[in-house]
Amino acid sequence: MSGANLTLVVQAIKVAWTKEARGGPLAAPRNRVPEISPLPFEKTSPGPASPLYIRHEIAWDESNQFQKPLTDKLEITEFSGPVKNHLLGFYPEGEAIKVGFEKSYGLRPQGNVLLDYTRLGAPARTVPQEIFTLGPDEWGQVRYNGRFSWNSGWKYEKWVFNIVVFAGKIPAGPFQGSPTREYTSLADLY
Repeated sequence: MSGANLTLVVQAIKVAWTKEARGGPLAAPRNRVPEISPLPFEKTSPGPASPLYIRHEIAWDESNQFQKPLTDKLEITEFSGPVKNHLLGFYPEGEAIKVGFEKSYGLRPQGNVLLDYTRLGAPARTVPQEIFTLGPDEWGQVRYNGRFSWNSGWKYEKWVFNIVVFAGKIPAGPFQGSPTREYTSLADLY
């Protein structure tokens, strides 16, 4: 990886539900699930000696009426090249990170878009291969949702990715204010 010792922080928040939580009394708590969560760091940490990939994954669902996350885990590994998280890829490019939808799964690329990207779930849609590029101390947010056939009904998912790149010290609350870059593909999930 070229450039400074970059740290890539990816916070993935997944909310999953069934028809029972699509409307009715569980819809309000589902809609209150936060799209940003504090990183589980006690205080500001010094800059890394080598590039790091910090992955913070949080999952919510209706089994506890969306009162608290089912999982909340933090993983820190060395960042030596491209990494993937769910359908997104993160690619180092100098002192920046390119964020994009993965081209695998037999997709039909046309120019800089992926046609009929069904990995998001129904409805199929067109998404950009390259979403945005983040430089040091910039953060971006990617949001998408989908409907999936599941057992004898439908399962719904909403994913929010908060992504930040650091060249120096890592602050305790990196997702402050508004994102530098945003991408949203929230379909009407009937």
